[in-house]
Amino acid sequence: MHKLTVKASGSDGEESDEADLGLIAKVKWLATKLKELDPAKVLLICKTKHLVEEIHTLLLHELNVNVALFHEGLTMLQRDRNAAYFAEEDGARVLICSEIGSEGRNFQFAHHLVLFDLPENPELLEQRIGRLDRIGQTDTIHIHVPTWQALRLKYWHAGIMMGWTLSRASSTGPMKSALRWPPISIPCWRLQCQKADLTDHEVKETAHAHHQEAGEGARPPPRTQLLPHPPATAIIEQIQELDTDREFEEFFIRMMDHFGLQVEELTHRTYLISPGQNVDVALPGLPEEGLSITFDRSRALTHENTAFMSQDHPLVRGALDQLLGKETGNSAFGIWKGSGNEGLLLETCYILECTAPASLHADRFLPATPVLVTVDHAQADRTGDHGIRPARLDRGDIAKLLDRGVVKKKVLPSMLSTSKKLAATQMAKLTASAVEAMEAQLQSEIDRLEDLQKINDTCAPRKSKHSARRRTN
Repeated sequence: MHKLTVKASGSDGEESDEADLGLIAKVKWLATKLKELDPAKVLLICKTKHLVEEIHTLLLHELNVNVALFHEGLTMLQRDRNAAYFAEEDGARVLICSEIGSEGRNFQFAHHLVLFDLPENPELLEQRIGRLDRIGQTDTIHIHVPTWQALRLKYWHAGIMMGWTLSRASSTGPMKSALRWPPISIPCWRLQCQKADLTDHEVKETAHAHHQEAGEGARPPPRTQLLPHPPATAIIEQIQELDTDREFEEFFIRMMDHFGLQVEELTHRTYLISPGQNVDVALPGLPEEGLSITFDRSRALTHENTAFMSQDHPLVRGALDQLLGKETGNSAFGIWKGSGNEGLLLETCYILECTAPASLHADRFLPATPVLVTVDHAQADRTGDHGIRPARLDRGDIAKLLDRGVVKKKVLPSMLSTSKKLAATQMAKLTASAVEAMEAQLQSEIDRLEDLQKINDTCAPRKSKHSARRRTN
């Protein structure tokens, strides 16, 4: 979890009447703070839509900066666009949110959070901080609070030990109403000069109530950091390798074009997929208005409106099902001009699947496995011929080949029959290997349960009976 720093900053002491000093001076302080943090992105959260609009108007009078708004007065589409604009590297530097920005949205690419006002409930404060403290956060999170809020900040931090909450380690459960911010009828601009007289009393009372409610066991135990494990490291490397696979990206774009979908490149490895006029298939995961996709995992993490396209995405799976389930596109014919020999090669792909009920999770031992077989016109097995794989094929006319009666009626059927026999041999080996792995794992579990039953009366006999049935089956 990333480090959090909290800063209570003051203004330059501008003079105004009491009604306007709070907002105007805080916006002047905000403008100064944005100049200091330039060019870092800043998320600002306040309570209401009205306050968002006032801050926006006053801030533009103080500073020329790109600002995006996020409040309940905007439509969902407008909020999505503004959040995406804030996520762009050359987009808005500041996103001003009302309280609805405290939940649901993630902005882990930003490292600075301005709490323009502090909420009544510490849980809501934790929600605000959680917008930045997410998976993908790469830097220290800096929380900036105006001096006008220093009294409440001290109350949170010392009175109810908000230091734990700011570290995302609070385990005391929901805060009761007695632990919320007590009403203090002192003008905002006077808190700074009177905080020494007020906070000690309030903090002591709150700390006492908090200890009584939470008890001595409220402090959570030290966090145990998960250390890299060799298998985990290997899996991470495989995922990173798949993320940089340009062949999959090119294949997917060609497949979308095959179905008549419009593909528009937006930026590096990022595209807009939208239905075209001649699309006659319905693909899952593709809305009518189109879908922004990316093959860059880091970009997908920072752009919630952009889908990360992997081989497991519903759009990919649906497109493959459509491709394989129709006659169009499930076979091809080409001419290998540089082969050096005349003849025919037939390459077939079979899928080995287990039809057991899904509740048995048989795919643990035998997932859907492609079996590739290649035979030539002499019915010889050419599957292991590595010289065939890199062959580049030119477009050919299958009709001319099938016009030869001997090829259509004798040669191709014989090649297909041989291909099926070779595939059946491979499938038998794969099945035997899967059964062996299944028996070894299940037998180990059966032995463990039977040994446990001998020393543990709570082990239900039905488990042993069930184990016995599994063994006989």
